[in-house]
Amino acid sequence: MREVEVKAEAPQETLGSCSNCGTELVGEYCHTCGEEQQDIEQFTVKNILGEIWEELVDVDSNLFRTIRGLLFQPGFLTAEFFAGRRGRYVRPLKLFLMVAAIQLLAATHEAGGGFLRFDFLKSADPGIEFQLEDKAEALGVKADELSAKVDELAQQIYSVLQFVAVALTGFLASLLFWGKNWSYVKHLLFSMHLYCFRYAVAVPVVPLLGWFQPLVFVLYVVNAVYIYLAVRRVYEPAVAGAVLKTAVLYSGVFMLGGILAITSLFGAYIWTMR
Repeated sequence: MREVEVKAEAPQETLGSCSNCGTELVGEYCHTCGEEQQDIEQFTVKNILGEIWEELVDVDSNLFRTIRGLLFQPGFLTAEFFAGRRGRYVRPLKLFLMVAAIQLLAATHEAGGGFLRFDFLKSADPGIEFQLEDKAEALGVKADELSAKVDELAQQIYSVLQFVAVALTGFLASLLFWGKNWSYVKHLLFSMHLYCFRYAVAVPVVPLLGWFQPLVFVLYVVNAVYIYLAVRRVYEPAVAGAVLKTAVLYSGVFMLGGILAITSLFGAYIWTMR
C-alpha cells in the first residue's frame, strides 16, 4: 500500500501583539479588535487628511440613510436591525439620544409657553403662582428667577423620564403582540424608533405652536399614521388587527407623554418649594 505523506502546515508567522488589545497579530489589522498596526512615524499629513475624509463620508452616509429611513419609511430601521443590517445605520440608542436632545432644546425655546413651562402650572392652578411669589420673597430672589429654576429642573426630569416612556411603550407593544413570542428587547427597539420619529417631527413644529395651534392636530395625525405603517411593516398583522392595536399603542404613547410632562413639572415645583 502506498504511503501518503502528510505535510504539516507551517504555523502562521506572528507579527507581535496588538498595541490595543494584546492579541497575537497575523496581519496588518488585528483580527480581534480591528486596530491597524501602523507606526506613528509612518503617519503623514496626507494619511491624516485621508482618514478625516473617510470618517466624514462614513458618518454622513450613515446619518443620511438613518434619517431617510426614520422619516419616510415607518418601521424600516427596526426591520433592518432585526435582519442584521446594522452597520449602515446609526444605532437605535445613539439615534434616540441625539433626537431627544434636539427636541428638548427646541421645546425649551418654544414661543408662547408649553407643557414644560411654569406658565402651564399657573394656568392649571392660579394659587401656585402666589405660593411661588411667597417662596421667592422668603429667599430674597425674584419670582421670575424661581419660575425659571422650575422650568430648568422640569426639563432635566423630563429628559430622564423619556427613557421610562420608551420602556413602557415597549412593554405595551410586547403585550399587544404577545403571539410573536419575541424578546422584550425587540419591542423596546421598535418603541425607541417610534419615539425617535415622534421627537424628530416635533422639532420644526414645536416652535410654531405659539402662532398656529392647529399644528398640534397635524402632529397627532402624522404620528398615528406613522405608528400604523410601522406596525404593519414590523409585526405584519392583518389590517383590522393593525388598526386596533395602533389605536391602543398610540393612546398609550399620547397618555404617557402627558403624564410624564406633568409629573416633571410638579416634581420640579415641589423640589423648588421644599
